[in-house]
Amino acid sequence: MRIEWKEALCNCKLVVNRNGGFGAETLVAMGDFAKEQRTKIKTLVLYSNEVRGGYSYFVELLAEANFERIVLIGKAWNGLTLDLFGEVFRFESATSFGQYAWELIPKHSTIALIGHNDKEFDAVEGCLAYCTQISYVEVNLDAIAYNLEVFRTKLRPGTKTLCMLKAFGYGNGSGTVANTLAANKVDYFGVGTVDEGAELRREGILTSIMVLMPSVPNFEKMLRLNLEAVVFSVDFMDKLSRFTQRRAVGSVPIHLKFDTGMHRMGIEPAQIDDVAKLLQTSPQFRLVSMMTHLAGSDEAEFDGFTVEQANVFEDMCGQMISLASISYPVMRHILNTHGVSRFPQYQYEMVRIGLGIYGGSTDIQDELQIVSSFSTEIIQIKHVASGQTVGYSRRGNIDAYSRIAVLPVGYADGISRKLSGGVGKVWINGKLAPIVGNVSMNIISIDITNIDAKLGDRAYFFAPEYPIDKLAEQLGTIPYEIITAITDRIPRVYFILKKD
Repeated sequence: MRIEWKEALCNCKLVVNRNGGFGAETLVAMGDFAKEQRTKIKTLVLYSNEVRGGYSYFVELLAEANFERIVLIGKAWNGLTLDLFGEVFRFESATSFGQYAWELIPKHSTIALIGHNDKEFDAVEGCLAYCTQISYVEVNLDAIAYNLEVFRTKLRPGTKTLCMLKAFGYGNGSGTVANTLAANKVDYFGVGTVDEGAELRREGILTSIMVLMPSVPNFEKMLRLNLEAVVFSVDFMDKLSRFTQRRAVGSVPIHLKFDTGMHRMGIEPAQIDDVAKLLQTSPQFRLVSMMTHLAGSDEAEFDGFTVEQANVFEDMCGQMISLASISYPVMRHILNTHGVSRFPQYQYEMVRIGLGIYGGSTDIQDELQIVSSFSTEIIQIKHVASGQTVGYSRRGNIDAYSRIAVLPVGYADGISRKLSGGVGKVWINGKLAPIVGNVSMNIISIDITNIDAKLGDRAYFFAPEYPIDKLAEQLGTIPYEIITAITDRIPRVYFILKKD
């Protein structure tokens, strides 16, 4: 049983089961999914042309589920008496339901949609879903929970986990992913900006959130939302100290970031004295952790440098505790995704897991599950003769008769123009189709001459069968850049899998 989670109209959430089953197991699984996402299903929309199990079984299930509103679509429901269940609405078709959908669905609520996977069901879903594009990123939340557990098995007992959700959860969506991770008892979240932290708070996330790059104009918002700043310079620390003292804030949790050799952001060894003095003169500060970034934990050729960084880090941590006369426990964290598996001796009190949660890692890739896929469908097929060209600037030269498929995505959706001219390939029905001509703003053309493909077939830029690493190789880049570049024009569809 596949259960999906989507944005719906009227600021609602939509839990979808298109397997057609309406039983106790289905309702429990959908209800648990909604609960994990910090909400409760109040409206049931059921599409079916038959009542499986009989009317009495159906009525018994409804009595246990306690929905506030029930919408029945299909001729099977004619004559069914449901007077005991409050607001019940019947429609014979998706078309008739669509005329009243906006009026029937309570705003800011969660809707369960159950039905058979056919065109009529798609029409019902189209009346409810916020975005019904044929291009989307699918995110497997079960795989995210699985990958988290893989990394936990590599940690010593008591070592905490901080999961990175910056850049829209590495392109997978932050709020829904955060709820799944929170349900799996993650200790901390990390975000890049205060606004990213604010988005998690709006989603109801109560877990501690560390902000890697807070800014002075966002101090007020950061305090109000209980976000924790990473202090990366003496100047920034001084400004935060003055601000919080003026505001008479009683306790301000902070994290110190040390520059141990990456030379990007962070407090340098020579500045330890100044930071320690600021800590002593800022009693409102509560030092939660000390951290640094490893420059090359993913590559064996830099292992010596990684060890050097760890040694510098330990020395800086020791000096800070001593000079600032800190008597309470302070966490240390240095390891990222690659570091967790390659340098277990530096786990300290916490580790930071980023790309690994989403299935990306160079050394333990075989242990992880791929989380997301990005696909669209063929909307037109052209038969192009030899000597013709395809696309802007006539860059797509056709040397022999070709079948050219049109895909409704482009660089406005995050597909790099560097994939133009056959550099990029798309996975269709088990085969690779090269991109023909230039990638346009909204359109890509691909060559399907030697592929058995038709209108409506799915075309994948990456998927479990065609990992994102392949696309990264074509572009000469890293998976991070690809997944975070996919714009918000492309909806994210979340799903879990349960046994029927």
